[in-house]
Amino acid sequence: MSSQIRLLLADDQALVRGALSALLGLEPDLEV
Repeated sequence: MSSQIRLLLADDQALVRGALSALLGLEPDLEV
């Protein structure tokens, strides 16, 4: 049984936040 992992990204640069969110959002077990 797998559970979903939730992530909160915090960075002062919007480009970094957006890129990490898009990349990690591709993983089915992660909620960003």
